[in-house]
Amino acid sequence: MNVNTGSGEIPGLLQVTWPIIQAPVAGISTPSIEIAAGGIMDGAGLASVLRLGAVAAQLGTAFLATDKSAADEGYRRALLSDAANHTMMTRAISSRPARCLANRFTSFGAHVDSRDIPPYPIAYAAGKALHAAAMAAGESGYGAQWAGQGASLLRPMSTEKLMSTLIGELSKT
Repeated sequence: MNVNTGSGEIPGLLQVTWPIIQAPVAGISTPSIEIAAGGIMDGAGLASVLRLGAVAAQLGTAFLATDKSAADEGYRRALLSDAANHTMMTRAISSRPARCLANRFTSFGAHVDSRDIPPYPIAYAAGKALHAAAMAAGESGYGAQWAGQGASLLRPMSTEKLMSTLIGELSKT
């Protein structure tokens, strides 16, 4: 699929040069357009969703190890370790089901009935306070380490290099 029209622009609803949206990993808001999200980590994934009719793709996890990411060092180390192969769904962090790296927080939360978890934003605020206290004690395993199922495919590089790589991969399809 050649998405480049020669002018460097993709025709369609968004009127953008490249149909890549960096998704916030927490608090995603979904525009009322045909947005693809989840598990897209490279240009081949982008091309696939565009062929299926999406006008753009949200990539969240793909950007977690970039220089512009707010992920702390413990989170980054976990993302670049075997932990990236062990994501799980949990309600423990925010009371809402979300995928993250399996860590001490999710292990603790696995033993709590979901009906006993306070609603959002109370649970999320409590989780952030626990993370801050743990970080002050030198422990990074109690954070909200959001990560999709493609976390093990993460490529640590600058944001600019990742965008360039994604565009190059997409252009070759």
